[in-house]
Amino acid sequence: MLDPLDPRIAAMMLRILSEKYNMPSLPNNTKLEECWKILDIQRKKYKIPTENFDFAFLFCEAQIERLDKARN
Repeated sequence: MLDPLDPRIAAMMLRILSEKYNMPSLPNNTKLEECWKILDIQRKKYKIPTENFDFAFLFCEAQIERLDKARN
């Protein structure tokens, strides 16, 4: 089971949501630990609807779980 606070989820969400809402993409040197904080700021700034945010979370969580299973 994946930790819901796994920073990889936030990083993937930022990539997906930045395309949809024309948000700036993450700099390459961004630390994974900073992703949730950045995502929270971007969510408020770009007024991302809760349902879109929740869907992105579930989608990214499933993708990362699939990748983890494939690696093992």
